Amino acid sequence: MSFDGQTYEAGHDEARLSRQLDLVKNLMLDGVWRTLEEIGAATQAPPASVSARLRDLRKAKHGGFLVERRARGERDAGLFEYRVIRQEQPVFGEKGQAPNEVVIPPSQEELESFIVWLRGVYKEYVAKGSPAPFGVIETCKWLVALEKKNKR
Repeated sequence: MSFDGQTYEAGHDEARLSRQLDLVKNLMLDGVWRTLEEIGAATQAPPASVSARLRDLRKAKHGGFLVERRARGERDAGLFEYRVIRQEQPVFGEKGQAPNEVVIPPSQEELESFIVWLRGVYKEYVAKGSPAPFGVIETCKWLVALEKKNKR
């Protein structure tokens, strides 16, 4: 593994950071939401190091994982929790660069069709009395906000 940063010195930091990264990754791949403090307690790493390792997991060279974040409790309290999801292909390359493939945005018709489908999925969960997966809820909220913005 290789890390970077102004204060990084391979001889002093490589083994420690690699161990932290492995511990954080192995813990978080179960998909459970945890705060930085909870991850730190389980891995014996300081919360600031846990935060850095979660950022590392997003990088292509460390797996290109999807690291999700959401507020725990009241948003104004500033407490967040995280979960890590394995992706078939990283969403972003190194340093936030888009992948080398060309991404063609969907047409308006395709977007509207997707919105109708997604709302149907959400309604199915509601009809069953089950909570919809977090990603479905967040995507619906995002699409509603996008629709409102586009109508202005």
